[in-house]
Amino acid sequence: FVPKENVPSSAIQMLQILRNMAFISSHFRLDTLSQYSFVYFTAVDIISQYPMFAEALVKQLRPTEIGVIPQHPLDRCLDTFFLNTAEHFIAVLNTQVAEDLVANAASPYLGSNVESNIFEAFEAAHSVMLAIMVVPHNVALAASRIEEYAERLFEV
Repeated sequence: FVPKENVPSSAIQMLQILRNMAFISSHFRLDTLSQYSFVYFTAVDIISQYPMFAEALVKQLRPTEIGVIPQHPLDRCLDTFFLNTAEHFIAVLNTQVAEDLVANAASPYLGSNVESNIFEAFEAAHSVMLAIMVVPHNVALAASRIEEYAERLFEV
């Protein structure tokens, strides 16, 4: 039994553990297992109920260098985990966090010169950008990013 006030913290710990295992789990496709999905989506669902915790988690998971595709495969894998996870919290994140952390982290993966070994990050970046653009409180952010996004989309 976990006291109610500890539930978001426990869910955050679960996602941090899954992040730390992301390189292995993605390589062996363990992220397709129903048990993995259950833990991941349950944690996401719990944290989504607490916007302050969601924002704190996004800040913890963010890439070390935002706006750059890392050279090391492990760092690219962590970027993909970040983008996939952040996508689920876009509706509860404030616009500034969505722009500064999420949109800027996705930006380098949106280009047409994406190598095949980072295709999952490419897909995650496009998914998170679309999520940002459809959330009503991000209308100003969407308006400022839509032209650049459309241009990059048609380059592909």
